[in-house]
Amino acid sequence: MNQLDLISDYVCIDIKNDKPNTLIIDNHCLILNGEDEQVIHSYLSVLDKNPNDVDTIWKLLELYISLYKYNESIPLLNRLEILTSTNENVFHLLGNVYFNLKFFEKAIIVYNKVMDLKVYCWEIFNHIGTAYAELKKFEKSIEILKKGIEQFPKEKELYITITNVCYENSQFEESLYYYKKKKKLL
Repeated sequence: MNQLDLISDYVCIDIKNDKPNTLIIDNHCLILNGEDEQVIHSYLSVLDKNPNDVDTIWKLLELYISLYKYNESIPLLNRLEILTSTNENVFHLLGNVYFNLKFFEKAIIVYNKVMDLKVYCWEIFNHIGTAYAELKKFEKSIEILKKGIEQFPKEKELYITITNVCYENSQFEESLYYYKKKKKLL
């Protein structure tokens, strides 16, 4: 069992390896008290000593994303991509970050890496479809969303998105068709 040294009211450092303990619960207290920069500094200090500490990178990444610091999360995700090259969670999160930053072409590329790993979830289909629609590539958007509906026929968000994309592309009959299908799911 490791000894713990309290360095603030909320952050514990593991004396054995100078690595912050899990801060999932504590982070919320720190954020609520406006001390999130202190936690970020603690994680960055650990990463200065061990830049390949995957656990600390994940913790800092989760904190950045919870604070909507998407630009700061990109270098961490890129580092995780190198350290864990087949981790679909890294690609999924990186795709989400690019999507939230409205870097739709980059998001599509990264989400396709997740698909290449044969990991499918409705959210990825929805985000790729939305990204193509934002790029005004409506036919490609509809194609991806239809594939998502084939895989996840009960996921209403896919129906909402394809309804909107079809409508935006002046495909009113098809839009109405998917709207009615979504209504049946409710």
